[in-house]
Amino acid sequence: MGDREERVFVRMFQETPHWWAQRAAASGSGGDGDLPDVTFAQEGIAFAGEEKTTSEPYIYVQEDELEALRAYADAYGMETILIGRFKGERAFYVWNPEDMERTNAGTYRGSPGDEKWAAKIAEPDGSAEGVYPEDLTAFALYHSVNGRLGKGMVEAPKPDPAAMWGSDQDQDQGGEADG
Repeated sequence: MGDREERVFVRMFQETPHWWAQRAAASGSGGDGDLPDVTFAQEGIAFAGEEKTTSEPYIYVQEDELEALRAYADAYGMETILIGRFKGERAFYVWNPEDMERTNAGTYRGSPGDEKWAAKIAEPDGSAEGVYPEDLTAFALYHSVNGRLGKGMVEAPKPDPAAMWGSDQDQDQGGEADG
């Protein structure tokens, strides 16, 4: 993603009272120590993201980019996510890479219309549909990314432990959250 869009994304989270966010200025430089474009966290739940901006209908992420991102995220106990921004929109789309389409070449592909994104995060200064960072919790984003909340979150979910944790039967049998 372009530097400007990465800064916008990070600033949206930094301007809330409860998120920590940073941009890795050296990301995308290639080499063995690839860094995510952005990281952000709240209350012990952290995300490492690769961001892409395009004027085309799809974002594309190469397998080697994703593997470097996963290695970084795993080393720090973070969730691996892909983030797309489509020119002309005032929102960012968040995907779990495992839910994205794959091209014949193995490239990961995402589109606003694919209904596979986990969350649409709106710029607070814009008029886009989406959940605003100040209304978003890491808990809700984690569970949307991992499929425990419905895909396509565009507003902060109302507290519903059964929807986030599964059925009472899962809890009674010692069901665990993915981690």
